[in-house]
Amino acid sequence: MVTPAVIDYAQIGAFRIGVYYDSFDSVFAQVTKRYNFVSFDVRYRKMLLGTRDTITGWRAVTYDTASTKEMLIVSPSMRAMVYSATGLLSSYSLTGYTADVVFKGDQITSDNGWYKITNIRFHTVGDSFQLRECQLEELPLYQES
Repeated sequence: MVTPAVIDYAQIGAFRIGVYYDSFDSVFAQVTKRYNFVSFDVRYRKMLLGTRDTITGWRAVTYDTASTKEMLIVSPSMRAMVYSATGLLSSYSLTGYTADVVFKGDQITSDNGWYKITNIRFHTVGDSFQLRECQLEELPLYQES
């Protein structure tokens, strides 16, 4: 979505910085303007790999302490609402949109439950980063350890 602010940045030569901030903020602003019940603050736990098992060679998986990040979690029932507000059509059945740095295997929790990031796709405007589209997998009956 190209806004007048993005065009102004492009004309003064700061295209990359302008596209990043204006595009990301406009996605969330459009959703909150139409649907004020949506919350973007989620708890995020980074996956850490421990020592290798001597028999299997697999690394022990632990998670860092939780921090707060901004992410829009789009369930299948919300796909049409987000598309009408922002023009973003999610490629996955359960999607999270964020501009923060996340990695595969990390965990996200919101009011609706726990999720694991299984895939990440970058969205760009030209050659400038806009946001990350994360495929989420719901972790049923998960309790924080």
